Amino acid sequence: MAKEKVRSQRYLETANKAVNLGLIALLLISLIFYTTFADPINVPKFLVLILSASWLLGYLLPIFKIKTLGNSQVTFLRLTLVFIGIMTITALLTDNLEVAFFGDNLRKNGVLNYLALALISLVFAFYFSSSHKIRFFTYVLIINSIMTFYGFIQILGIDPLPWTGSGGIFSTIGNSNFAGTVFSILFVLSAISIHFFKKQIIKFFICILVTSNLICIYFTNARQSQIVTMLAICIMFLYFINSKSKKLFYFFFTSFILGSFLILLGIFNKGPLGVYIYKNSVSVRGFYWKSAFKMIQDHPFLGVGIDRYGAFFKEVRDVNYPLKYGWDLTSTNAHNLPLQMFATGGLFLGLSYLILMTLIFWLGIKSVRSQIGDSRYFNFGILLAWLVYQIQTFVSVDNVAMAIWGWVLAGIIVANYSITINQSNTINSQLRISREKQLIISALLVIPTIFVSFNLARAESNMFQLIIRFNPNVQSDTEKFKEIAVNTLKIPFLDQSYKVQIGGNLIDYGYKSEGLKAVQEVLQKDKRDLQSLWILAMYSENTKNFNDAISLRKKIEILDPWNAKNYYFIITDFYNLNDNAQMKIYAEKIRNFAGDTDIGKQLKNSFPNL
Repeated sequence: MAKEKVRSQRYLETANKAVNLGLIALLLISLIFYTTFADPINVPKFLVLILSASWLLGYLLPIFKIKTLGNSQVTFLRLTLVFIGIMTITALLTDNLEVAFFGDNLRKNGVLNYLALALISLVFAFYFSSSHKIRFFTYVLIINSIMTFYGFIQILGIDPLPWTGSGGIFSTIGNSNFAGTVFSILFVLSAISIHFFKKQIIKFFICILVTSNLICIYFTNARQSQIVTMLAICIMFLYFINSKSKKLFYFFFTSFILGSFLILLGIFNKGPLGVYIYKNSVSVRGFYWKSAFKMIQDHPFLGVGIDRYGAFFKEVRDVNYPLKYGWDLTSTNAHNLPLQMFATGGLFLGLSYLILMTLIFWLGIKSVRSQIGDSRYFNFGILLAWLVYQIQTFVSVDNVAMAIWGWVLAGIIVANYSITINQSNTINSQLRISREKQLIISALLVIPTIFVSFNLARAESNMFQLIIRFNPNVQSDTEKFKEIAVNTLKIPFLDQSYKVQIGGNLIDYGYKSEGLKAVQEVLQKDKRDLQSLWILAMYSENTKNFNDAISLRKKIEILDPWNAKNYYFIITDFYNLNDNAQMKIYAEKIRNFAGDTDIGKQLKNSFPNL
């Protein structure tokens, strides 16, 4: 009996520490940014994510010894391992390992991102308990307060930081759409938390906070987040009405279904609400989804490679996309997470993800239905907040600052269900690890992550210096720029897009051999890198090596068949070689789909005889 008491006490101490560290990670990932990084938002959050997950893995190792069958926590563990395992295997078969593991285009949505998210989710699934409710809500309120305060600073136009490139306020998240989602999640959790705090002053503060959330959500200009928040408010209202009057519940539920149908029609510019709800971004997403389906059709089993959507997008995009949005605009994501999983990881990865999410949803529903009182209300709030994240993933890009909430809430849902049906006791008795052993394991696991993080941070800092220094017209800074550029190229794990950017900058500064070498090295690793091909083609044209330019632009033609601007350059290259026959072939290609565009008109003016 005494031994069991000691074991139980040891487990509680471990659980408290693990949950505390998980909540600190949630707080830091939500709030952190670093203005002297080239990517001041995503990279700092990603670094906190992988460092936190590495340390927390020391707490998770005992769970891999668990052999209890039929337990929801173990089922969640196994399905999570299947999902990460399939993603890892697919990554190893991807044509670009760096992108597969670290992610493309600075979003960091590679294997390391999802592995870290899954590990943190497992911490909450196995260690979160009802005793952590108030602690969880306290962290939610702290995060919400800071994000909302900074959001109001941006609303008032007094932000001291010179941010650019967003259509609305984005607080600490970096993108108005992502910020809208996080604000929606925080709104739901904060509103639910009112019930669990006893002091009236705290309740009053939360009321002010959730009202401020609604203001911030409005000023994000993120239409999908505004709609999802309204739906969440309606669902909370229905939950309350259901406990008071069944007749009223059925009336309002019917109204809710009808309203949701009209909103859905409005999203696609149909029905009476279309004029108020529809945004052009919906039609853009249609192109992204159509391209994803084409990738699935062409690569059904392995996909195009983990986070390689952007490498294939221009090859499979609909011809109307460049005609409507320009020749250079591209996308690195399907803007629908399930489609992204199927398109980049293939059938098995997509199915494993959907099965995992279905399990979480089912456990969430069961945890709500099988409880009463405070526990039911808490489980309902967690499930609703998780659904806010899930709805967003069907119309937007996954993002570290959003995803951490989705995965943390998923872990809490699993823990809630285990608590509900008393499954956790059999698991907890097996989760035993000494404090000393845990520290040693966590330290050993975090060391390689620190090495990776240090180099990623160094690369970001150097790239920031290069961006603010870039000015080829100022000769006095030329040598310093070259020094920083060359040193940056030597940093391990340097993002592929940074290498290409540095190479192009060095060429602009006149360091042609160094710049060409950097760009060519990227192209050797990634033959689909359009930016590298374009830089090399432009360099060949500037040095009058027109045969080389044509060869490079024909490679671009394969990867980007609906780019009339590329065809126009090919025509000018053949013009310089006096090859009229080839000029006519490519002129006809432009006329076939882009005759009425700016390029088509330029072709007519410059080469009227074609």
